Amino acid sequence: MHLPNVSTIFWSVFALYSVGLVAMLGVLGVALARGSKAAQGGLVGAWLIVFPVVGMAVLAALFLLTGSTTLRVIYTVVLAFPLLGILNMAINWIVRYKINRTGRVDK
Repeated sequence: MHLPNVSTIFWSVFALYSVGLVAMLGVLGVALARGSKAAQGGLVGAWLIVFPVVGMAVLAALFLLTGSTTLRVIYTVVLAFPLLGILNMAINWIVRYKINRTGRVDK
């Protein structure tokens, strides 16, 4: 069985996050353009957008500058770690759907 190399996995996850980041910036831009009440508080939450950009840039630079496969695997795991939260939310949604549909809880 052929497994993708570490670079392919890293850049695939990086691209996934990049698309999400662009979408997040687009939503912020639309909210600012419409003068939404959420956007009127200023850029208090700007660190929520700046932190992922800086973190991704640092990980990408480290990934490009290192030749060690072990370090590249570590950088890939660090980059993919937030995906566990998304997976957890999806599993919780499925479990809640099952509970609501059956009306009981299996223990």
